[in-house]
Amino acid sequence: MAISLNSCYYDKEEYLYPDLPGGECDTTTVFYSAFVAPLLASGCNSCQSPASPSGGVITSTNDGLKTAVNSVQFRKAINHEAGASPMPKNGNKLSACE
Repeated sequence: MAISLNSCYYDKEEYLYPDLPGGECDTTTVFYSAFVAPLLASGCNSCQSPASPSGGVITSTNDGLKTAVNSVQFRKAINHEAGASPMPKNGNKLSACE
Protein backbone atom coordinates (compact mmCIF):
# COMPACT_ATOMS: atom_id res chain seq x y z
CA MET A 1 0.00 0.00 0.00
CA ALA A 2 2.82 2.42 0.83
CA ILE A 3 4.44 1.81 -2.54
CA SER A 4 1.25 2.67 -4.41
CA LEU A 5 0.79 5.93 -2.45
CA ASN A 6 4.32 7.05 -3.23
CA SER A 7 3.79 6.41 -6.92
CA CYS A 8 1.11 9.14 -7.02
CA TYR A 9 3.64 11.83 -6.06
CA TYR A 10 4.25 12.80 -9.69
CA ASP A 11 0.56 13.04 -10.56
CA LYS A 12 0.50 16.61 -9.24
CA GLU A 13 0.90 19.39 -11.81
CA GLU A 14 3.30 21.42 -9.65
CA TYR A 15 5.70 18.45 -9.59
CA LEU A 16 5.26 17.56 -13.25
CA TYR A 17 5.68 21.15 -14.50
CA PRO A 18 7.64 23.11 -11.87
CA ASP A 19 8.58 25.91 -14.27
CA LEU A 20 5.17 26.33 -15.87
CA PRO A 21 4.85 30.02 -16.83
CA GLY A 22 2.36 31.83 -14.66
CA GLY A 23 2.41 29.11 -12.03
CA GLU A 24 2.37 31.69 -9.25
CA CYS A 25 -0.46 33.82 -10.69
CA ASP A 26 -3.66 34.25 -8.75
CA THR A 27 -6.35 33.25 -11.23
CA THR A 28 -9.26 33.09 -8.79
CA THR A 29 -10.58 36.48 -9.93
CA VAL A 30 -9.70 36.22 -13.63
CA PHE A 31 -12.68 36.25 -15.94
CA TYR A 32 -12.62 36.08 -19.72
CA SER A 33 -14.69 39.23 -20.22
CA ALA A 34 -12.74 41.32 -17.70
CA PHE A 35 -9.16 40.17 -18.38
CA VAL A 36 -8.65 37.91 -21.38
CA ALA A 37 -10.92 39.65 -23.93
CA PRO A 38 -9.38 43.14 -23.35
CA LEU A 39 -5.87 41.67 -23.55
CA LEU A 40 -6.68 40.01 -26.88
CA ALA A 41 -8.41 43.15 -28.17
CA SER A 42 -5.41 45.34 -27.41
CA GLY A 43 -2.65 43.05 -28.62
CA CYS A 44 -4.00 40.33 -30.89
CA ASN A 45 -7.33 40.81 -32.59
CA SER A 46 -6.25 43.46 -35.11
CA CYS A 47 -4.02 40.89 -36.85
CA GLN A 48 -5.80 37.69 -35.80
CA SER A 49 -9.40 38.43 -36.78
CA PRO A 50 -11.59 36.38 -39.13
CA ALA A 51 -11.19 39.15 -41.73
CA SER A 52 -7.39 38.91 -41.71
CA PRO A 53 -6.18 35.82 -39.83
CA SER A 54 -2.41 36.21 -39.83
CA GLY A 55 -0.89 32.74 -39.94
CA GLY A 56 -4.40 31.28 -39.94
CA VAL A 57 -4.80 32.10 -36.24
CA ILE A 58 -8.02 33.76 -35.06
CA THR A 59 -8.11 35.07 -31.49
CA SER A 60 -11.32 37.10 -31.68
CA THR A 61 -13.68 34.11 -31.58
CA ASN A 62 -14.06 31.38 -29.00
CA ASP A 63 -13.45 28.54 -31.48
CA GLY A 64 -10.46 30.32 -33.01
CA LEU A 65 -8.94 30.98 -29.61
CA LYS A 66 -9.40 27.36 -28.48
CA THR A 67 -7.66 26.15 -31.62
CA ALA A 68 -4.83 28.66 -31.18
CA VAL A 69 -4.04 27.93 -27.53
CA ASN A 70 -3.72 24.22 -28.27
CA SER A 71 -1.07 24.92 -30.90
CA VAL A 72 2.64 24.54 -30.17
CA GLN A 73 3.36 27.41 -32.60
CA PHE A 74 1.01 29.72 -30.66
CA ARG A 75 2.80 28.97 -27.40
CA LYS A 76 6.19 29.54 -29.03
CA ALA A 77 4.99 32.84 -30.49
CA ILE A 78 3.65 34.28 -27.24
CA ASN A 79 6.73 33.09 -25.35
CA HIS A 80 9.05 34.59 -28.01
CA GLU A 81 10.74 31.23 -28.58
CA ALA A 82 12.79 30.20 -31.60
CA GLY A 83 10.85 28.77 -34.52
CA ALA A 84 7.91 31.20 -34.35
CA SER A 85 7.26 34.84 -35.10
CA PRO A 86 7.13 36.67 -31.72
CA MET A 87 3.67 37.85 -30.72
CA PRO A 88 2.28 40.37 -30.17
CA LYS A 89 3.87 41.57 -33.39
CA ASN A 90 6.20 44.54 -32.78
CA GLY A 91 5.27 44.36 -29.11
CA ASN A 92 6.77 43.28 -25.85
CA LYS A 93 6.51 39.72 -24.61
CA LEU A 94 3.49 39.23 -22.37
CA SER A 95 4.18 38.68 -18.69
CA ALA A 96 3.94 35.10 -17.43
CA CYS A 97 0.60 35.82 -15.77
CA GLU A 98 -0.82 37.39 -18.93
